[in-house]
Parts: sequence; structure tokens; C-alpha cells
Amino acid sequence: MVYSLKNYFLKAGLELADDVVDKIRNGIKYIKKSGIRRKRFYDIAAKSFHLNVIKKLHQDVCVRWNSTYLMLEYALYFKDVLDYWGQRDKDYQIFAVSDEEWSNVAIVCKFLKVFYDVICVFFWF
Repeated sequence: MVYSLKNYFLKAGLELADDVVDKIRNGIKYIKKSGIRRKRFYDIAAKSFHLNVIKKLHQDVCVRWNSTYLMLEYALYFKDVLDYWGQRDKDYQIFAVSDEEWSNVAIVCKFLKVFYDVICVFFWF
């Protein structure tokens, strides 16, 4: 019962942001598909935005909520770079995320983080 209730809440939380999750997922695929694009992305992240590029964009396994959570967390970390990319790459613009959508992603991440942290405590220690 508890397991199915947890899955219900997780599914409901993710459904609130289905469209934006798809945008982010496909935008990450677009960037990672080309070695040149990927290198440019991380160069911009490091040089223009002073981000730690040891962190990388993650692509999720869409049937695993925890990997979707991690994908969204890293997308939020690189938010400014992704926004910048959306302004400069016409092919990426279909994946550009609005400020309102980023706000929704932040809310969903806070929601998923609670479950993620609990799972980490019970299964990784």
C-alpha cells in the first residue's frame, strides 16, 4: 500500500511537468548528440557562466523517476547556459524552457528530492 501510494505521488508530481520534462530531455539529447555541440556547451558553461563542468547534463531513463529527478536537478544547475543556448541556436529553440516552466521544474525537483533523499537513506547506507 505504501509503495503504491508513493508511486502515485511521484507520478502525479511528474505529470504536472510532463511537457517541460520532455523539452528538457530532448534538449539534452540534442546537445549531447554532437561532440562539437557538447564541447561548446561546456566551454560556454565554464568560461561565460563560471560553472563547474565536472558536473554534466544527465539524460534520464524516463521510466525511472530518480533518473528524471537527477536530469532535472542538473538541468537547473545549467539553466542559464541552456537559456543562453536557446537564444543562440535556432535548432535548439524548440527545446527552450520559459521562466514559468523553469519555476515549475524547481517545484517538481523540491518535491522529488524528498523521495530521493529518503530512498538514499534506506537503500544506500
